Amino acid sequence: MPWEPFHLTREQIYAAVWSEPMRDAAKQFGISDVALGKICRKLGVPRPKQGYWLRRRAGQTPSRTELPPLESGQLSEHVGQRWREQENPAACDPAGVVADSDHTDPVRDVIVEEPIEVPATLDHAHPLVRQTAAVYRRPPSYRPAGNDDKVRYLDLSVSTAALDRALRIMDGLLRAFESKGMPVHVGSDAPQGEAQPPRPGWLPRNATHVKVDGVWIAFQIFEYHNIRQVLPEPYKGITGARLKEFLETRRPQRSKVPNGLLAIRVSHRWAYGWEPLCEDGKRTRIEDRLGRFLPALRAAAERVKKADAEHEAREMAAREAEKRGWEEEKRRRKDEADVAALRTMLADWREVRDIRAYVDEARAIVAAGGLVIREESTLAEFIRWATARADQIDPLRALREEVRERGSAASRTS
Repeated sequence: MPWEPFHLTREQIYAAVWSEPMRDAAKQFGISDVALGKICRKLGVPRPKQGYWLRRRAGQTPSRTELPPLESGQLSEHVGQRWREQENPAACDPAGVVADSDHTDPVRDVIVEEPIEVPATLDHAHPLVRQTAAVYRRPPSYRPAGNDDKVRYLDLSVSTAALDRALRIMDGLLRAFESKGMPVHVGSDAPQGEAQPPRPGWLPRNATHVKVDGVWIAFQIFEYHNIRQVLPEPYKGITGARLKEFLETRRPQRSKVPNGLLAIRVSHRWAYGWEPLCEDGKRTRIEDRLGRFLPALRAAAERVKKADAEHEAREMAAREAEKRGWEEEKRRRKDEADVAALRTMLADWREVRDIRAYVDEARAIVAAGGLVIREESTLAEFIRWATARADQIDPLRALREEVRERGSAASRTS
């Protein structure tokens, strides 16, 4: 099913939409009637009003609106892409949304539908659909509590009245997924040979996932409900004033009543709930809208990929910021350690200087009195201890020894 470019002039479109109904006219161009209607609005092509073709079939000749002249800045033709069938669909890489390529600000994107056939019966249903039908036709108390390798059933949230229709829609979806090469996985365990499909904790254990463009997306067929308020039933045998008091003091109870309207909704790891992609309308049913489901599913996968890329970019930026923070902290701690070491050396240097000045002054006092310090005297012992202490804590001792050794080596070589 390759993409192919096409272009339509205003005159071609005008002739087509006034020669037959929109749905048939769109088939001439290989696009949907919705897409053709958007192109008509963009190019300013008038269309027959409601009831025009009924009057034609009744033998009347309603008037035709003439094609107006081009207005200033209006486009005269439409250039786009459309989806065509081919013998080898695996050789294609379809996309769901095609943007107008003939000007930079398109009115709206044209959705190329991919029809999905919904069977009329479940006589030849998909194996997963048959197993799901067997599970959901049991009373709720007899259904499996979880999902294991022996009992795998699809995720449906519908009433018994809508079960048969939901199963037929699910059968059409599964067969469409298989034809597109999109694997389906049911359950909380990982598919064989692949990573665990991302599954928010609130999803059921029988969550059903489809892999779209490398992204696992959970999907479910859901039935909407109407909310009704029902007065509680009075106790048996209560009458008179007690019955009146009971009715006045009891509040109505809210109950959900299925209304038969179905929706196909999806969820993924960046979703905070379910997102309906295809649902029953006031006048149309899901079966008539399924052609848009696959393009919408691919668009959802693109949003997931975009969110993944943004999340990875944020994570990388956070890691880089954390790394820079640690490096800055490391430099700060090194600076603090260097400053503390310098202060310690300065304190030691001052102490060494004071000790040596003290020893020199003591020797000067003794010499000034014409005396000699005997080796066995207390003063001599104190001076030796103080001098050794100064030599021990002297922060410049290593520098002095290095300078002394270099000086000795220089004198020997000279």
